[in-house]
Amino acid sequence: MSLITAAFGIVFALLTQGCSKVGITPNDVGTTDLSSLSGAGADSSGTSGSSGSGADGSGSDGGLSGSSGSSGSSGLDNGYPAAPGPKAESFFFTPDRKADIILVIDNSTSMQPEANKLAAKFYVFLNRLKDLNVNWQMCITTTDIYDNKGAALNWAGLNKTVLSRADASVRTDAQVTSIFTTTFNGLFPGPVESGDERGIAALSRNVDARASNGCYRAGSIVAPIILSDEDERSWGGSQALYDWEKQLAVSYGSPIPNAQNLVLQSEDLASTYFEKMRTLGWGNLIASSIVVDSDACRNTQQSTLDAKGYWYPAYIGKQYEQLSGFTSGVVNSICNSDYSNGLMNFAERIGSTNNTYKLLCVPKAGSLTVSVAGLSQPNDYVATLSGQSLTISSASEAAFKVDLQYVCE
Repeated sequence: MSLITAAFGIVFALLTQGCSKVGITPNDVGTTDLSSLSGAGADSSGTSGSSGSGADGSGSDGGLSGSSGSSGSSGLDNGYPAAPGPKAESFFFTPDRKADIILVIDNSTSMQPEANKLAAKFYVFLNRLKDLNVNWQMCITTTDIYDNKGAALNWAGLNKTVLSRADASVRTDAQVTSIFTTTFNGLFPGPVESGDERGIAALSRNVDARASNGCYRAGSIVAPIILSDEDERSWGGSQALYDWEKQLAVSYGSPIPNAQNLVLQSEDLASTYFEKMRTLGWGNLIASSIVVDSDACRNTQQSTLDAKGYWYPAYIGKQYEQLSGFTSGVVNSICNSDYSNGLMNFAERIGSTNNTYKLLCVPKAGSLTVSVAGLSQPNDYVATLSGQSLTISSASEAAFKVDLQYVCE
């Protein structure tokens, strides 16, 4: 979105690449209610309106937020709408619990307080992964694909793009927090950053560079974590939300946000990234998100002024929620005052997923066949199916490939 600021009673615009971020002083705007715009009828992406619980911005961390739509459950498991017919997929059994975490930070102007809040508690997440004996590594990028292009960025003080379990193990919690805080602050260069948030596109471009960035290891769980106060491309493809922001810009004499930013490209879609990762063999994908997850949270975000006293619109992160749903990930409210509980839940989800693979559907009875490659004793494993989840158990100390064939009805 464009940045619209007020000075000496005159509103002027400071445009960023792509779309616009609106910043208005409290005297410029009255009560803002997008309730009529944020439900299913306004969202061209096809996801439902969000009515999650425990995320009202009251200052307490409710842990897992409610899911998108009316279910209000803890953690999302909305399911991917698989087409009927035969499916063939593969994943890796990994006895050493490897997890490759891809952190995507919205670095538009309004997000620096939330980024600092996340940095302050990230040691909680890493300590829990240690307790769960997860062999993790982490890369970081931003939602700005114009400058950063989804590239893995350097960690402050380490001069490298991959932060590892070994790096954290030789540092105190305070030192780890300093790495995250300094790195995050370096993502916010000021008003020149892009306000066109494209976290899913950034993830897609990041994995495209896997041969050189070191962010992906064979046989690892891939666990993206997205932090944003908006949806993909700000308003997630919603015509109604675009019209609302355009009207706001016109009313303050500011340039109209670029209509092209309304359009979600293929790489912006949760479904495209989900399908891409499965095709690449990373079916053990767990995407979690810290987003605006309800109308109450959105109103809270919009009532918060930045350091200059400007107001910013916020949008429910429906594409990010949908990606979490496809991957049985976790959604946490950006409005929580402390992200500790949410980060603990992210870690628990990663730790519990090892060697459990979610099929695209509940397979037709009798259609599932399982075969393995790279196992020294071919029958040294047990496959257990429960609904859509297939769990592999084995005493093998080496990773091996599991090939699946089944039919979706």
